[in-house]
Amino acid sequence: MKHPSAPAFLWFSAFLLVLAWHLWPRHSTHGANELVFDIKMFSDSGEREADASNPYPLVQVSGTLTGDGLAYPNNTQIIECAKNNGLCESYGIEQIGDRQLGRLSNLGSYEIKKWSASEIVAVVDEAMACIRTTLTIDRKSKIALLVQEPANQTRIECKDSDNKIYKWTIEDSPAWKRMKKNTAGAS
Repeated sequence: MKHPSAPAFLWFSAFLLVLAWHLWPRHSTHGANELVFDIKMFSDSGEREADASNPYPLVQVSGTLTGDGLAYPNNTQIIECAKNNGLCESYGIEQIGDRQLGRLSNLGSYEIKKWSASEIVAVVDEAMACIRTTLTIDRKSKIALLVQEPANQTRIECKDSDNKIYKWTIEDSPAWKRMKKNTAGAS
């Protein structure tokens, strides 16, 4: 029996390595197909009166909504509160599968109940809804907290509604948290 030549052996070995690399299961504790959303951002135009450079006092918080009870924990949200129109608007997008995003959604309009130099409090409190969501933005610590709680529980249509209280904050995305942790651990 004739032995294969050295070039043929090298080609066959390289072929086996490439094949093994493609077929070998790659396991990641964090999901190899996880999308990386941006870091948390906070913007506050301050309390000055409206003018050409500042059309109105505006506060924006963007990042990943984190906490218990989220269907899709890898997401990105933006909340924008405008003092002059008395509303906070919230938009978001979620990773709903491997390398798959859901649609950009309007997550709600919150009526501003309090606006001060240190805090904004806004509420979605529809008279017929079975839940109430309160948004609190601490302007000093740059923290956004959303609390969803049961409401109108004596109404017949609310008898089967979720009666848990959920608390969520806007933070860095899971991937950015891991990167920051790994960087801090490496130094």
